[in-house]
Amino acid sequence: MSGQPPPHTEGRASGQGRVFQSTGDQHITEHHHHYAPGPGASLFAETAAPTAPLSATGMGPDSVRIPLVGRAPSVLRDRADLMRRLRTAVDGDGGQIHVLHGMGGCGKTAVAHALFTEAIHDQARVGLWVNASERLSLRAGMLAVAADRGAGPGELAAAHSGQRAAADLVWHHLDRSPEPWLLVIDNADDPAILEEGGWLRTSPRGTVLLTTRYATSRAWRGAVLHPVDVLPTEDAAQVLCDLAPHAGTPAAAEQVAVRLGCLPLALTLAGSYLHHQLLESWSMDEYRARLEDDPIGLIDQGAALDSGRSESRHLVSRTWQLSLDALADQGLPEATTLLRLLSCWSADPLPLAVLAPASLGGTGLLDSARVEPALRGLIDHSLATIVSAPPRADGERPVRCVQVHGVLLDSVASGIPAEQRAALTEAAATLLEAALPAEAGSGDGYVALLVPHAAGLLRRVDGVVAGQVVDLAVRLSERIHETGDYAAALALAQEAAGAGERVLGTEHPLTLSALQRIGRSLFRLGRYEESEELHRQVLQVREHVLGADHPDTLDSCFALRQPLHLMQRYEEDLVLLRRAAGGQQRVLGAAHPKTLKSRSILMVLLAEVREDQEFGRTALETLTDCEQALGHDHPTTLDARLNYAYGLLQFGDAQRAEPMARQNLADRERLHGPEHPLTLSAVSLLSMVTAELQRWTEAIELMRHAVAVRERLFGPEHPFVPRGHVEVATLLARAGRTDEAQTLAHRVLPQCERILGSDHPETLRARRVLDR
Repeated sequence: MSGQPPPHTEGRASGQGRVFQSTGDQHITEHHHHYAPGPGASLFAETAAPTAPLSATGMGPDSVRIPLVGRAPSVLRDRADLMRRLRTAVDGDGGQIHVLHGMGGCGKTAVAHALFTEAIHDQARVGLWVNASERLSLRAGMLAVAADRGAGPGELAAAHSGQRAAADLVWHHLDRSPEPWLLVIDNADDPAILEEGGWLRTSPRGTVLLTTRYATSRAWRGAVLHPVDVLPTEDAAQVLCDLAPHAGTPAAAEQVAVRLGCLPLALTLAGSYLHHQLLESWSMDEYRARLEDDPIGLIDQGAALDSGRSESRHLVSRTWQLSLDALADQGLPEATTLLRLLSCWSADPLPLAVLAPASLGGTGLLDSARVEPALRGLIDHSLATIVSAPPRADGERPVRCVQVHGVLLDSVASGIPAEQRAALTEAAATLLEAALPAEAGSGDGYVALLVPHAAGLLRRVDGVVAGQVVDLAVRLSERIHETGDYAAALALAQEAAGAGERVLGTEHPLTLSALQRIGRSLFRLGRYEESEELHRQVLQVREHVLGADHPDTLDSCFALRQPLHLMQRYEEDLVLLRRAAGGQQRVLGAAHPKTLKSRSILMVLLAEVREDQEFGRTALETLTDCEQALGHDHPTTLDARLNYAYGLLQFGDAQRAEPMARQNLADRERLHGPEHPLTLSAVSLLSMVTAELQRWTEAIELMRHAVAVRERLFGPEHPFVPRGHVEVATLLARAGRTDEAQTLAHRVLPQCERILGSDHPETLRARRVLDR
């Protein structure tokens, strides 16, 4: 209206009303947000609601001042060093981002909660807590932070409508906060959400603490990284005692903690279950026994008894599925297949060579080109870690391995669809078999790493794959036995026999092979009566099922005579050994390794029973046949050389025995190392030879060395240990060192009587030394 004065306008507003005055044309867009009146009212209310991250309206969290998390531990166990570092960061001038990263359930949020509480009460900081598990919850939470730090309704409305960058608004107000603050961004398991919105920044007014399963990300550049792992055993046991103090002793709690892999989530759920039972009242020991039936189902019951929560993050059966779903969204569904495959084995370090793309691609489970990305995805999401297994012997290099937590593996295994189990088990067996070196004696440390995975596979095996798995375990047990680790060989053979009996039957050839391997390891561990009983049972079944001349039956004859020999039942020993050697020569041939093995052992027995003519006719011939058929460094050839030297000694020819004994010791040390049980046999023989040559000092020192190493390897209760001490006492007496001899004999006599028996020849020898 040109040329006329503008009209006078006037308006009033009250409550939530607005008055807009205009003297010209204007386009007005208005957003209406209604809040409860009262001091401090802002876009989001600050009322704690501990069971919901978002308010009922879906607009935002009910609180950013109170951590909306599950049950926090009353006492934070073990994390003293980590908390000290974080306190120092919060006490400082701010401007830092700290990232707590680790697998689901390891207690990252508990650490953040403890720091949050301390920052509020002890350091006069404003505590702000945001759930970043989803885009919606992150955005709503961060805008609620902006509101808390002074953003007005118009600014927040503009951010909601997209008229103002939301992250810029948040950090504008955080930077101008009148009070220093600690901002916790919890469950930030998808770094892309933070990167896309520019949500993760630093400010001189406060410290950012972020919890995530994602171990490596570009978003963490410049941040201080803090890995969070499972608890030490003692602290893990204390968590159970904190929650269920009347359920058992600390020792019982420690056993449960070890079974749960010391994972804080599993410990919390187990403790809650034990504490909240009404109709039953299990002890720690009872709970541990029940875990063997359905570990994951039982652990998860603790969540329902504690608070009725069933969110995925609070259940061991579901928490890791969040990470697998994220990997699938990132184009890596193969990560789930790979983790299911890993669940067929054990939680011990698995050599990466087992997962070689060429081998795994051949199983049909995964395309070879997808193995590496799938494994890297598991590592990035803290579902797996790369570790280095230390070498077991000089000259061996550390082995790079992948490791997954045991409870995680149990959880994944329990969720495998039934139709996939057979294919996964078969692939796991095939991969483990392909990883076993073809040559015995090569990479003993590497081979030892395969043992727990064969055992884990045996516990899960069923159906048509059982034969393949039991056969693999028997062969692996034999390889470990050859390295001198008889206890590990025994444990694996027992697992193989149990699986064989359960799936294949008690008379199946593979079950019998596993039982025989148990008997051999029992023999080496000095448990002669148990070894004899088991070998006799296997021999009887094999004679019945396979016949008297079957190679396996003849092998049982050879195995049974071993404990009989050390129990000095030489007549039975000789009958069985002659049967084995004669039958093997007929069935397998004179140059077969098993035939030559029996012939080499026959040398020892002929010397023991003083069959000097037969020994003279056959000993050198047997040694020559071994060298020609097997080679100079074959274990049976070395046995034959040792046994020949022993026979020469027994028949009084120590001069000829000495160079052979010394060479045998040098060969054993070169091939097996200085502390292998077979090397110690060579040490003992050389001690006996030098004693016959009256070189007492050398003889005594050699025998003392053998006894000391055997005691360290096998423990003081192994029969070889008191026998070795008696041999040292006898050598001291023969050398004229009577006082030393009687002192040692007096000390070892009770051990001989307890372990060997009062009438054992070695016990009687100890008494003779005392009677001198």
